[in-house]
Amino acid sequence: MKIIAIVTMTIDHIGYYLVPETSEWYLATRIIGRIAFPLFAFFIAEGYWHSHDRTKYLVRLMDFAAMFEAIIIGYYLASGVNLIFKVNILWTLAAGLLCLILLNRQEIYFKLLVIPLVIGVELLKLQYGAYGIGLILIFGFIRKLPWRVLAMASFTLFFIQIPLFQLIGLDSYARYQGYSQWFSLLALVPIAFYNGQKGTFNRYFFYFYYPAHLILIYSLSLLI
Repeated sequence: MKIIAIVTMTIDHIGYYLVPETSEWYLATRIIGRIAFPLFAFFIAEGYWHSHDRTKYLVRLMDFAAMFEAIIIGYYLASGVNLIFKVNILWTLAAGLLCLILLNRQEIYFKLLVIPLVIGVELLKLQYGAYGIGLILIFGFIRKLPWRVLAMASFTLFFIQIPLFQLIGLDSYARYQGYSQWFSLLALVPIAFYNGQKGTFNRYFFYFYYPAHLILIYSLSLLI
């Protein structure tokens, strides 16, 4: 599953940065790319339930997010191209994990902290915004596949059809790929075959691959 997530993510980024929008391949790469994020959201939810130390898991995720952001800031200072908070999906994944942790606390004031956290994610325009947080929560709280399918489909429909956040000055809706987001439901196919067992894939590979492939692809886009 992690290989599928990484491959589809890479295809999506290649399409976004390297393939002209007028090309017949552009839409194909973006459709394939819709599969990636739901899988990463699923990994975060599973990591939450299987982690022996959830706080350590969150800190590790935020550490890598901060390191990548530091690289982005350095790139901005050197080139003037502002990608701060615009390409770092690790912040969204960390925010989703934090929401899971807060909502599973007994104290109501911890649960209420999720509201300003989600608003903050939107105001900072983090990738996938509230939609991303919602998917992580769906996978975190709904464990049975049929209910996951229904919840994910309904949630996707909400964000595609109703630009509610635009009406209140937030722009989650504008950052998604329109109706191509329906293809994100294809991620439920590999999820359906998940056996609940931990794989042998190196858990640190993604943390290093993610910034490396983005920097490489974006640098190539500047040369084309």
